[in-house]
Amino acid sequence: MMALKDLFDKGKCLVGLHQGDWTFDAADRCSKTRLCTICGTASTRVDHHWSEWMYESTDSCELTRACERCRDIERRTEHAWNGWHYRRDDECMQLQVCGRCGASGGQTRVAHKWEPWAYSEPHCAPIRHCRRCGVLVSKFARQLIDQVQPAASGDAAPGGAEITGAPHSATGSSGAPRKS
Repeated sequence: MMALKDLFDKGKCLVGLHQGDWTFDAADRCSKTRLCTICGTASTRVDHHWSEWMYESTDSCELTRACERCRDIERRTEHAWNGWHYRRDDECMQLQVCGRCGASGGQTRVAHKWEPWAYSEPHCAPIRHCRRCGVLVSKFARQLIDQVQPAASGDAAPGGAEITGAPHSATGSSGAPRKS
């Protein structure tokens, strides 16, 4: 019976399941060593006792924590993405902004400031206009709307406006409704 137990214990050592107690190498170090009581193999590991993560300052997203035993320090960055800001005054592109440090994130979105729908006689359809970027869209998804701005030169379109930019509709190029 004892031979079977010894064979089983040696089998555990062969697959890396050694036995024995872990002890710290020194009082101010977090490295531990274990000598296997079956085969004598020495194993090592690091076992830190970390404090809680703390922000370095109120306007920083840098976090630190220290090991209570060896004073080793870990650092990481954790932003508080909680706001969106327009990239420029005449655009509807917004950037995600960190509420702690003010950094701009990699996320963007388009957020138009639409005026109410109004019937347009030249387009024979309800259209609306963005107060920020000036884009016009039709309420009818398949209707393309030429982007019209006040004429700056003698090449004006009928009605004192010139046609600029690509046509827009309330749908994207895939035909699916645009988010606005």
